Amino acid sequence: MDFMHNYEYVRPKDWNSYNIKEVCLNIVPRKITSDSEIFENYGAVIRQFINFLGNKDYIKNSSELVKTVTLIDKEIASAANNPNNWGMAKSMMMGAQESGIDVSNEEELQKFIFSKNAELLSKENQGKVIPLSQDPFKGIGRNHKITVKYENG
Repeated sequence: MDFMHNYEYVRPKDWNSYNIKEVCLNIVPRKITSDSEIFENYGAVIRQFINFLGNKDYIKNSSELVKTVTLIDKEIASAANNPNNWGMAKSMMMGAQESGIDVSNEEELQKFIFSKNAELLSKENQGKVIPLSQDPFKGIGRNHKITVKYENG
């Protein structure tokens, strides 16, 4: 529901097949970090949820939406497990999992993310390594305005 509202800008009563496909095949694969077996059952869970909404009269076209999810069921798992479809945050989290990081351990995860960011920065700075003890983002919040000057102007 959150993805439908925030990415497709529709409420349940206005959901249609196009919205379902967009969320299930584009947004979910980009945003949700999980093991592959979760996505194998994703369509079944969505169908149950849509049936629930239809039974409660929150939506009128539940049978159409269930058919749509049934048609794309296999595609959901395939899209969600394809690294080419992952967003930046999911790529980082999947990399952490593959490295053996316990993503539920905040401290361990922060160390991993910091080290990856430092690695990327050092590549971008042509070998100028930023020590891990120095946080290049310290004091920069998500809503802070920053100015960037590139070497080539």
